[in-house]
Amino acid sequence: MLKKPYIKWIAIVMLIAVFACNDSSFCLSNQHAIQASFYAATGDTDKDTTLTGIYIWGLENDSLFHDSASVHEMYLTANLNYDSTQFIIREEKLVGDNVIGENDTLQFLYKRDLQYVSGDCGMAFNLILDTVIYTTNIIDSVRISYANVNYGENIENVKIYIEP
Repeated sequence: MLKKPYIKWIAIVMLIAVFACNDSSFCLSNQHAIQASFYAATGDTDKDTTLTGIYIWGLENDSLFHDSASVHEMYLTANLNYDSTQFIIREEKLVGDNVIGENDTLQFLYKRDLQYVSGDCGMAFNLILDTVIYTTNIIDSVRISYANVNYGENIENVKIYIEP
């Protein structure tokens, strides 16, 4: 039979073990987000631009990423069950007393690559962007600037050029 001092020490060790684990939110942060920014389609050099009245949502999961926001850059969560993800971008402008809106669709095609992150985090997908298919109501063109969407990196992957 264990004496009471041993039970106390076993309880303390168990509590330390439970609270010593790393924060799991770090493990899930930004692990599979395609990072995109808006640029003006005019000129010879890339000029950052911000769109106002923007709504962005995913087609597969119907998640609203931005709601009537001013957006320059965005983190678009990839669907890890498939090799593609689609998003709708809607821009609304007030013209007189009327709200005029236009939609564009972005479809990202990629390869998924399962990688070991750490003992605490386990495995995470890295993505390799292959192609971006898009409509051209607001968007002029799209360019993949860095194809690797890697766990924990904060690097712009896609440049979206907007009509003036």
